[in-house]
Amino acid sequence: MEAIFNSFSSRQIMQSETLEFFHYKDVTLDKIQPHSHNHYEFYFFLDGDTNYNVGNEKFHLKKGDFLIIKPGVLHFPEVKFTDENNTYERFVIWASDTYINELSIKDDGILKVFSKITKKGLCHFRPDTRNKTIILNILEDMTSEMDEKSVGYKFAIESLFMQLIIRLCRVISTRNTFRQETVSPDLYSSIIRYIHSHIKDTLSIDDLSSQFYVSRSYISKVVKEHLNTPVHKYIVKVKIENVLSQVRQGSPLTATAEEYGFDNYSTFYRECKKIYGKSPKDIIRDNIIKEDNDDV
Repeated sequence: MEAIFNSFSSRQIMQSETLEFFHYKDVTLDKIQPHSHNHYEFYFFLDGDTNYNVGNEKFHLKKGDFLIIKPGVLHFPEVKFTDENNTYERFVIWASDTYINELSIKDDGILKVFSKITKKGLCHFRPDTRNKTIILNILEDMTSEMDEKSVGYKFAIESLFMQLIIRLCRVISTRNTFRQETVSPDLYSSIIRYIHSHIKDTLSIDDLSSQFYVSRSYISKVVKEHLNTPVHKYIVKVKIENVLSQVRQGSPLTATAEEYGFDNYSTFYRECKKIYGKSPKDIIRDNIIKEDNDDV
């Protein structure tokens, strides 16, 4: 049966308490904004000309590569569509932090692997041929379960995910991976990382120009070309995202907004209305910050 692909969604917040599974295949895609979320992301690359940024690293992906992205880590792909490479295909699994912790507690080996990932910041892996085949077969079985939705398919998907976790941990722990191929970050990636790592500061184009030793106009051009939005608007948007993310976790709204550089609640309210067309409380109530060009 031909696979049914998921339609791209800008949603970055899990609706399930455990797992969400996606199989994407795009023939065109807008520039994707850097983002992070509160759950684990397991990303399996299938096709396309793609560099993937995770934290301070950038990787050029090949079929079979997988990424394990921890909660709170900035990440985004850079995809080139050409006549030779005109599709971007990948499997993506979201798993809640709580769910991964529960699996880790049940097995010392899994716990050691995820502790190693957390401590060393490992994220990109390239399995050998045998393991790549096993991993892709499990993912295809998960796809079939999602497409057919037969009796017990949700339980079957969780069972397959446990098999997948075991296989990934064995690959990582036995080092059955090829050398990780790191690509030097470009100016755009460096600017974005700097913004996110200094998001509580008062950031301006002048600050970025001084930091990277290039003109204000060039900074503006680079960001505009990638994100189709002005630098200042992007900075404000990221600040809002951080504030609302913390508020959802129980932080007081006004104090958190001030922590990120907003003078008071009224200023924060106006910026939310300007960018999202909604009040902060409405955005929190809807439980989603809709990005213009988010993806996984």
